[in-house]
Amino acid sequence: MYHYQILFVSSFSITTTCLIWFGCKLAINPTAININFNLILLILMEILMATTVIISARSNVDCCKVQR
Repeated sequence: MYHYQILFVSSFSITTTCLIWFGCKLAINPTAININFNLILLILMEILMATTVIISARSNVDCCKVQR
């Protein structure tokens, strides 16, 4: 499970970087339609990755509790 968390967090950081990049490009050129479409896709992917990271982290905490 640990390797998946590294994958999820790295994907989350990559999508965050791309989201900032396209956001800056959109601020410079607000009429770029293809950037708007990419920005919408990146926002959806960012939400998906954030949800996956949170679920992965919570499930790891829950499964590793030792009962005495």
